[in-house]
Amino acid sequence: MAGGNAWSFDGPTAPFFDDHGEEPARFVLRQIDDDRFMVEEPVLYDDGTTSLRVPRNEGVSTDLASIPFFMAWFVPVNGRHTPAALVHDTMLDNIRGSLRSGDISVSEAARLRTGADDVFLVAMAATGVPLLRRGLMHAAVTMASRWARSCWS
Repeated sequence: MAGGNAWSFDGPTAPFFDDHGEEPARFVLRQIDDDRFMVEEPVLYDDGTTSLRVPRNEGVSTDLASIPFFMAWFVPVNGRHTPAALVHDTMLDNIRGSLRSGDISVSEAARLRTGADDVFLVAMAATGVPLLRRGLMHAAVTMASRWARSCWS
């Protein structure tokens, strides 16, 4: 975390930045139906390895975090993991788009999805998601990736 300061929604937000690369990043969402949201202000993510722009209202919606009903008591739909979920959803949307357009193969999509899952874990750690919670959330998205890989095959 930048300068040894703890991550906070209104203080240091690295590796999340506003659209100009400044802190704090603002996470402004618009609810579009019961379960989906759209990003109202772009957010930049740069952890030194992965750099990504979460765009504003470009047809990409998110459910924030796909939490099975039986885990909702332990992991809420939104929280400290929300910024990481926005990055993960953006990465997955980019992968699906590249796969649909034929720019990447199914095996490349599977590899990229595994990388997106790893970025999700790193981003959750950066925002201070507790170890057990982020481990469970990472395991859940990893299982979803394996399921998707078998469906793509």
